[in-house]
Amino acid sequence: MRTTKRPSIRKIEGNFISFPAFYSIELNAHVLTFILLLVLNKKLPIESLNICLFSSQPSENMFRFARSLTGPFSTMTNFTVQQFLSKIRKISILNEIKTLEASNVDSNAIKFPTHHKQHQDNLSLSMLTNLDEITIDKIEENIYEAYEYTKPFMEKLQMPSFLKKK
Repeated sequence: MRTTKRPSIRKIEGNFISFPAFYSIELNAHVLTFILLLVLNKKLPIESLNICLFSSQPSENMFRFARSLTGPFSTMTNFTVQQFLSKIRKISILNEIKTLEASNVDSNAIKFPTHHKQHQDNLSLSMLTNLDEITIDKIEENIYEAYEYTKPFMEKLQMPSFLKKK
């Protein structure tokens, strides 16, 4: 893990992005690349690449879903770990059905209603099934191209030279 000297507040305010936002973007890029490598090495199922099904706040979202399974007439919002795991198992099954339904192109298939915010027209799940085109060499090439693309921006922002080398 690399350590960097934290810039002064004045330098941060002069930039368009905050330090926490920068680290969040960097961590997301590393995690997504790692997930892709695990799928390529068959350590994770291909469904792991359905990033659109992930919430930006998974813990809070999962707890909210588990609490919603309690029922409309119950005021109980706290539950035991065993009850929580049981609810999570149900949510997992529902997410599996949702993934299978989204990838089903049969016109006679049963389609469950979805909220307009959850509807993903722009994602074709069939694209995710062809991993033959994705190789570690191509991933490295994309990372290098992204690095070369950002070099002029780093120079304009007068970023420290040690960041340019990494």
